[in-house]
Amino acid sequence: IVVRFLVNCEGKTDLFRVKQIDSEYHEVNQDNQLKDKLLSFTKSLDAWIPKEIEGKKIDYYQYINYKIVDGKVSEILP
Repeated sequence: IVVRFLVNCEGKTDLFRVKQIDSEYHEVNQDNQLKDKLLSFTKSLDAWIPKEIEGKKIDYYQYINYKIVDGKVSEILP
C-alpha cells in the first residue's frame, strides 16, 4: 500500500492518494479496511519538515510504502 501526500512549506500535509500494488507493481484492490486504517494513521503523523532550496521553503510530495505480508504490515519504507 503506497500513500502519497503533499507536505507544504509550513510542514502541513494534504492531497493524500493511496494505491495498492502487488509484488509485480500491478494495481490491485484487496483490503480496503487495512488501506483505510493506514491512510488514517498516515494522516495522523505530524512534525513534517519543509524542504529548503537556497533558503526558501518549498512544498514536496512524500511517499510512504507499507509492505503487507499475510494481511499485516511487515515493513514501512520511505
